[in-house]
Parts: sequence; structure tokens; C-alpha cells
Amino acid sequence: MQAVIDAPFAIDSPNPEAIKRALKINKNPKPMINSITAEKERFETIAPILAEHEASVVALCMDDSGMPETADDRFKIAETLVEGLTKIGMKPGDIYIDPLIRPVGTGSHYGVVALETMRNVKERFPEVHIMCGLSNISHGLPARKIINQVFLISAMNAGMDGAILDPLDKKLMTFLYACEAVLGHDDFCVNYLEKYREGLIEV
Repeated sequence: MQAVIDAPFAIDSPNPEAIKRALKINKNPKPMINSITAEKERFETIAPILAEHEASVVALCMDDSGMPETADDRFKIAETLVEGLTKIGMKPGDIYIDPLIRPVGTGSHYGVVALETMRNVKERFPEVHIMCGLSNISHGLPARKIINQVFLISAMNAGMDGAILDPLDKKLMTFLYACEAVLGHDDFCVNYLEKYREGLIEV
């Protein structure tokens, strides 16, 4: 893969040894480790790897008690993670907080909880990134793309600047480019205009 791709890799494994081996052979730009949590055992096994290697990390808002139901509790875990990771020498800009998205079809409050967590994290730690698995929000519902599109715009407005999504979904990507322009993340709409000229904006 490294012979044909120069993009950073996301090293995703529950096995710390697999992560170590992948980091040792990585020749591409700074990789991302997916993931660390505030669970004692997970943090204690992944944190030393992060301290040794220059990498970014996805930090999930869960601890030994599981996944919290409220935005306040998720923020407290995010705060613990950021403080713990910066203490071992990580830069805030290399930390990607994942508030953990649960389907709104299983709890009407889950969208609000995720968005409030994002806002709280961004307000407290402006340099920290926020990411999520976007389509989790619509799991189990019909016409999932509509829910995903609305959630993308809402989450970007709440401070999310990274998402696991389908880049081949032209309508979703159109909303992403437009939202970047409206939120001031695309100076003079240069990227939006380039995508339009490339035929990537769906009207």
C-alpha cells in the first residue's frame, strides 16, 4: 500500500501489538491511531505507544462505566482524555475526540447529546479536533441519506471538523463544501468554486 499511496494511514486495531508493528513499518506521513478511550486498561496500553511515536489519535468518549447517556458526562470523559494525552506530550491538534454517535431511532435525545458534546469540547479545547462516524446517527431508519445530510450540517456547525463518511455520496459532499464556505472554513469560497468547476456540486 505504501508503494502506491502517500496519504496518512488510520491504524485501527484493538490489539496494541498490531498497532506497534504497523507504526514501525509506516513510512507515510503522520498516521492516526484508532483508538484510545478513558478505560483504564486501554489508556494505559495505548498512551505509551502514542508517547513513543508521533501520531494522531481518535479518543472515544467512553470509560470503564461504558458510554454515558448525557452530554455532560461525555464531556467529562473528553476532558479527562485531552488532559491525559497532553500530559504525555501530545499536541491538542493531534487529538480527535469522538463523542460516539448513537442512532436517533433508538433514542430521540442522541442527536442532541452528540451535538452538545461537540460544542462543549470545542469551547473548552478549541485546538482539539472532533470527528465521528456520521452514518451511525441514521442506523435503522429509512432514507438514511437525508438524516446523514442534516446531521452533517448540524455537526459541522457544532464544531466537528472530521467525519467518517461516504465521499462518493455527491449530495452529502455538496453539503459539506457549502457548509465549509458558510462557516468561514473556505477562504473566499475557493474550494467550493473549484468543486463546482469540477462538476462535484450537485444542485
